[in-house]
Amino acid sequence: MTRSEFPLSTKVTSLLHFSNNFGAENGLKALVFEELINLTSREGSLSIVAEHARKIEQESKEWKLTEDERRSLFKTVAVALDKANDEGAFIVMHAYLKQF
Repeated sequence: MTRSEFPLSTKVTSLLHFSNNFGAENGLKALVFEELINLTSREGSLSIVAEHARKIEQESKEWKLTEDERRSLFKTVAVALDKANDEGAFIVMHAYLKQF
């Protein structure tokens, strides 16, 4: 994967803008949030979205996600939080496991 010449702040702002433009009626909002989690985790800046990541089960309740989309979202978030040694990883992983 090639790195973009844009600064992290521009990438995060763009993803947040995309996320806010998608309604809850499809899985695009979850896909954008997953990419935001992956980006900030990869850049060592998960703290930018950690608060939202810890609350993803609650925040995504109104998103009309398929079971697979919800599982993917929770797993991505839990793994990123765990990688960052964030205490929210357990809560999100528990939410992921409840999906089965």
